[in-house]
Amino acid sequence: MTATPAVGTAPGPPAAPAPVGAPTAEPAARPRHDLPVLEVYRAAAAALVLLTHVGFESGAGTRGPWAGWLARGDAGVAVFFVLSGFLLMRPRVLAARGRAPAVRAAPYLWRRAVRLVPAYLLAVAGLALLVPGAAARPGADWLRAWTLTSVYHEGPLLPGFTHTWSLGTEISFYVALPLLAVLWLGRSGRSVGRTWHGRRVLAVVVLLVVVATAWRLGWATSSAGRLAPLYWLPGYLDWFAAGMGLAWLREHRGDGGPRWLREAAAAPGAWFAMAAATYWVATTRLVGPYDLSPATAAESAVKHVLYLVLALVLLVPAVFGDPAARWQVLARSRPLVWAGTVSYGFFLWHMVVLIAIVQRFDLRTFDIPFLPLLAATALPALALSALSWHLVERPLQRRLRNVVR
Repeated sequence: MTATPAVGTAPGPPAAPAPVGAPTAEPAARPRHDLPVLEVYRAAAAALVLLTHVGFESGAGTRGPWAGWLARGDAGVAVFFVLSGFLLMRPRVLAARGRAPAVRAAPYLWRRAVRLVPAYLLAVAGLALLVPGAAARPGADWLRAWTLTSVYHEGPLLPGFTHTWSLGTEISFYVALPLLAVLWLGRSGRSVGRTWHGRRVLAVVVLLVVVATAWRLGWATSSAGRLAPLYWLPGYLDWFAAGMGLAWLREHRGDGGPRWLREAAAAPGAWFAMAAATYWVATTRLVGPYDLSPATAAESAVKHVLYLVLALVLLVPAVFGDPAARWQVLARSRPLVWAGTVSYGFFLWHMVVLIAIVQRFDLRTFDIPFLPLLAATALPALALSALSWHLVERPLQRRLRNVVR
């Protein structure tokens, strides 16, 4: 769940492939939502982020035959942001239809905090222990890291934690969602499903797209020289709105979505082919350079739209397709659901492990064999994310998530 912040030790949020936003899996080995197929999307998006960061550090993402495919793995953040919009908006649409309890602000925000904070704080502690370049940074940088406010600072993020800008954006969406839902559904939500309400939803979607576009273009062409605002929530409202729109289309009439969309989703191969074609276009220079050279405003805009299209066409067959389809049965297999469940920890730890390897072994960035670095990063990161989930995240969520009711 994105214009790209720096990876590794490169300065500042704007310079590198943007990693994923925080996944929103609930605290059980089996997802609490009734669409477990979505967990495979978390796993796939996390894998894309891993590839783009290892590609950057190794140099394989800036040159060579696979440079474009590796460099554009930051498209995973679009998948995460659209997923967040869908999963967090869906209970509100169901509640407005009278098919689920109303979503109250205090329990909702508490559960979001319980989901994110323990694993995050554990990863910050791991960063301090494992990455020498981060440990040497000023206390102000660490304060911003501990409070998840680094995205609002113009300076460089901590080495090994440059990807956490997206968590700041994700949290901003969590806070803004109750207001966005009121705009979308009305204060009472009683009008959901009426013809005029469809026009209201369309107006809100257009508004959010206009705000996001104006925000991004405004800062991209500003003479102020500030780049951090490009990574704030307003610039990604259209991605979150896309997920919210999927939730509304699926649930506002209580029939699983419009008939034409369900029939179209019955051909998942066509949607996945469209996704592959969209990704291929994104791998070209049409959307900007592969390295740290700045992209033009036009290139960034095209990239932003292509990533949104990619996330949408990927999700349509999962959201509106037949759960009994063979691909969905495979995607709901226990290993893939587990991989999606621990993907938040993997998101946090993979960069910590990657930069720790580069710094502690004094490797030369852009001149490291790709496959060995990929394996050396992925395996420890997966082990740490599993330990984080099973020993910290899941126990705390089971104990704490219902404290606020």
